[in-house]
Amino acid sequence: MRTLILMMLAILPLLAHAGGELPTQDRVVFEDGQRVVLRSSLWPDFEGGWIRTEQKLTVNPEGSWVYRYDTQLPETQKYHQLYCSQFGAQFQPMTKGESHLSDGSAGWACVDEMEFPSGDENAPHNPRSSASPAAIDYVYATAPSGTAQVGVNFFSYGSARYESSQSGSRSATVHVDNGRCRNFVSDYFSSPFIGDIRLGVSCIVQQPRLVSTGMDVCIPKPCGPASGTISVLQRD
Repeated sequence: MRTLILMMLAILPLLAHAGGELPTQDRVVFEDGQRVVLRSSLWPDFEGGWIRTEQKLTVNPEGSWVYRYDTQLPETQKYHQLYCSQFGAQFQPMTKGESHLSDGSAGWACVDEMEFPSGDENAPHNPRSSASPAAIDYVYATAPSGTAQVGVNFFSYGSARYESSQSGSRSATVHVDNGRCRNFVSDYFSSPFIGDIRLGVSCIVQQPRLVSTGMDVCIPKPCGPASGTISVLQRD
């Protein structure tokens, strides 16, 4: 069953809702004098159907829509947890830091991360270092790829694994169609760290064409860029 779910996730660009609903719908409210956008969007329920979720977003000075896990409604947090669980029991919603979404996009960040005390001889052994083909301080990223249909919302995710021998920031961006649809996340670690990330974003394209994708991850020393393509096809 787990293999089937992961296969489904791997081809999410192939799947889209066929109804006439808009891919995302924004509603503006005010909380404590602050302008907040409630962005609702359809996402797979992993049982063959669709579920509409609502993300609470604020706008930052750069114009990005900001998602913070701890400010969301319980129903949104529950779906975020469900989405992440499809990648494996160890993946959890990113609860620290924040996600920056482009106009009209929705998305989720799932992580499996650990920190290791610096200079501590008794620090826990990193079980993945010995299995890695490279020394520490590496990033391996994979960009979204697949097919989608014209005029229909589709869902893509990029992935990456990384390890840093020092404290610092970890940033990651998944983007589709030259960055028009984008989900950027950032976080800070106070000691050496290792992690996996799955970063999802929604998008819609109105003409049949080949669109570019990317997954870019940076840790204190290296960065790991990856590129891909999604073929947007005319609907039958």
